[in-house]
Amino acid sequence: TTNTSETIIQSTATTDGSGNYLMPPMSVLILEYNNTPTGLYDLNLNNSVIQLFPNPADNVLRFSEPLKNIEVFNSNGQKVISKIESLDNISVKELTPGIYFIRSDKLIGKFIVKND
Repeated sequence: TTNTSETIIQSTATTDGSGNYLMPPMSVLILEYNNTPTGLYDLNLNNSVIQLFPNPADNVLRFSEPLKNIEVFNSNGQKVISKIESLDNISVKELTPGIYFIRSDKLIGKFIVKND
């Protein structure tokens, strides 16, 4: 598996009356992506790896260890699932196909829902 990092620097320059460029403070966004899909999304947090599987999911998204305070958001930022109790899986069969983001007490990640 090849991991690749890319740094994107974004800034807007303006000019003063003398034609000099003025640069505001810059923000840096670092993107990391993997060229080979593995079907798992891993997050290393406090030396433990939490896995979401299967990814893409069709009916149930499973976790390698129980998670609490689970929130799932669609690509528009709308919360579509909220669970307080400790769970080792959640049902995603009611979700439309697409990319979703998950947040919990131990995890921040993303997963894909597909139809069979």
